[in-house]
Formats: sequence, C-alpha cells, structure tokens
Amino acid sequence: MSLSPGDAATVRLITGDRVALTRGPQLSRRTVQRRIRSLMERSDAATRMQLARHAARRGWL
Repeated sequence: MSLSPGDAATVRLITGDRVALTRGPQLSRRTVQRRIRSLMERSDAATRMQLARHAARRGWL
C-alpha cells in the first residue's frame, strides 16, 4: 500500500517527526484524526503505537 503525501505527513506526525510538525501541511485537528483513523483501519492497527510500528516496517517513514 502506498501513501498519499498527506497520509505520509500524518504518519510522520504521529511518530514524533518534528520537521513534519513545522514544515508539514497545515491541517486541522479533525483532518489529522480522520487520517489517523483511516491509516489504522488500512493497516489493522488497534493503537497509534501499532500504526507507528507498522509504518516503520512498511517503510512509510
């Protein structure tokens, strides 16, 4: 599964990438929440931590 630029930025946000926080797209809190929920569903992750691990394994970071 490939990620859109917005989804990739969201993954970087949840993994603590400070550059993503300062240079990433200006998204509303609700948009970020929706993207996180969508990514969690697509990767079968129950938590954000599981999503971060999945992203690292898949090379999304």
